Amino acid sequence: MEKESSTVATTAEFVLQCADPSSLQSLRSPMLLGPLDQCSLLAIPLAVVFVYRQKPDATRELIPIDRLRAVLSRLLDYYPQLTGRIVIDPKGQRPQIEQLGTGAKLLSAQCSEPLKAFEVVSEDDNPGSTPRLIGTNLPGRGNALLPSFDPTEAGAARDAILTVQRTRFACGGVSIGIRLRHIVCDAAGFFQLARDMAELYRGVRDLELGQSSINATLLSSPPEIHAYMSELQMSLEERQEALQIKPTLFELAPESQSTVSSETVPVANVVPVVGKILRFSSNELAAIKTEANAGDTDRPVSTFCALAAHVWQNIFRARVSLCESQGMRSEEAELHAPRQFLASVDLRSRGQLKVSPRYFPNCVLCPVFSLSASELRNAPLSSIAVAVRDGVQPLDPSEVEQNLRWLAAQPDKQRVRLCYRYEEGGVMVSQWNKFGMYRGTELDVAPALVAQPFTPISLIDGLMYLMATEDQVDQAEDFTTGDGIVYKRDQFWNKIATIPSQTSVLLLCGKLDPQTPHKFAESLFNVLVGKNKELVTFDFAPHGAVTSRQMVAGDPWSETCGMKILASYVRNGGDLQRMDKSCVDQMPAFNLTTHEFYLQAFMSTDDAYEGAFNSSLSS
Repeated sequence: MEKESSTVATTAEFVLQCADPSSLQSLRSPMLLGPLDQCSLLAIPLAVVFVYRQKPDATRELIPIDRLRAVLSRLLDYYPQLTGRIVIDPKGQRPQIEQLGTGAKLLSAQCSEPLKAFEVVSEDDNPGSTPRLIGTNLPGRGNALLPSFDPTEAGAARDAILTVQRTRFACGGVSIGIRLRHIVCDAAGFFQLARDMAELYRGVRDLELGQSSINATLLSSPPEIHAYMSELQMSLEERQEALQIKPTLFELAPESQSTVSSETVPVANVVPVVGKILRFSSNELAAIKTEANAGDTDRPVSTFCALAAHVWQNIFRARVSLCESQGMRSEEAELHAPRQFLASVDLRSRGQLKVSPRYFPNCVLCPVFSLSASELRNAPLSSIAVAVRDGVQPLDPSEVEQNLRWLAAQPDKQRVRLCYRYEEGGVMVSQWNKFGMYRGTELDVAPALVAQPFTPISLIDGLMYLMATEDQVDQAEDFTTGDGIVYKRDQFWNKIATIPSQTSVLLLCGKLDPQTPHKFAESLFNVLVGKNKELVTFDFAPHGAVTSRQMVAGDPWSETCGMKILASYVRNGGDLQRMDKSCVDQMPAFNLTTHEFYLQAFMSTDDAYEGAFNSSLSS
């Protein structure tokens, strides 16, 4: 049962400024946003609640407000633009950040109930499961743990870009609700900021406790806060040339329509939309993925593509069934139900856009595609999954550049809209789980729950977020000392290689390789630019495909098929057409019998399953 938001009361408000006032001096005012920071994002917030449980034996206050306040001020030294306000420039309707130094906002609140009061066994859980925290069962379905939000243009010009609410529960547990205006960053940037806040928090805490030096209060890697193409200057000729580009991902609304209308910003449906959490177990995901890969086995689809296709098809079928129940003929119902699919593609990955890995602003483009009504309703899941996979492939860098130059050249930015018809409906999918929602966000303790509440603005028919579950919290995250090994990235990092004309590429991989999984060999093979390449896959080879699959069953010293292929490749000067790989079809059948040498040398027994330990066998 949903708890009332009346259990939460605000007790104090704080204006947040940069801890170091000189942090603002490096910014020009107004600070210009880039073409990816679209006007339609102005009314949309990014809002997440992080819930932390107090340890039973704790003697100190969990995430004290004074420390959090100091940490957020330090965070603003790295993100000083968040102290400004979003204003739409009347000339060109371009969004920009003005009034730098006005400040962000921190709220302190109290909840009269303990966290245990919000635990529940959901309908997706197995009978007898232990009650747990669920986002929709938090006060006000989680909204009471977030600062308020005004989606209007006037609200953006008046209110803080970054607002944070610390809510203390009666048990001593704490939630941290963070709200950012989507126009300044995407989900990847949001969770980067959350991890930066957590890193600074741990450093400030350790400094207070005398466990570290002042250097611990510095970020290990500063963010990149300036938007791509924000400073782009075009001559009249360049602008005219850019306007002639035919964009593949955007279009212009008619001049009579404003972008901040129902054409670009989702509006409330006549029938109220209800937010629903669907929890998929690992077994359910595996079954869906297996079904989705029943067809095209040469290019397997990912779990994301499989699940997105599963939901897309079932939503369409449900909509058609609803129309039929209202008296429509089957053919009419299929044409009436929307078939659009929108996905978000992060341009930071696979060299689609040359930006820093620590890039904070928006860096997402949204391809839109559809299928015929008959295919979407009746085709096997594998066909739908292939369509999703092909639709969300990384974009060509030149295509990205063309779309962005067209965007930047538009004289009226508010006319720009995605190729998705919000008024028609469809399915929109955003893959938040890939951003490591729990990773690196531990403060005094690791989060027990990271949830995105259903807000009035996010309650859109067909909008789906894939979220990480609390099962992904690793016990090791409680240990935050020490730094990981990070290698300096050179000029070749994250670049797609082109095979030279005089060169060929041979890849060997085993499908039972636990160290370098086969899917990564496929990924590498697919992104190599050129046709003179070949991937040889051994169905039952473990790590080390060249040396691990012998040609004689039971003889670990016999020659291997991988070595025979490699030798033939070298003998023929890298000519893939002349290379002999006939041994792949001559290999012995798969056999799980453990060789005597391994039984005795590594396990000191004669039988891996029933044998007794005998140390003399390995001495």
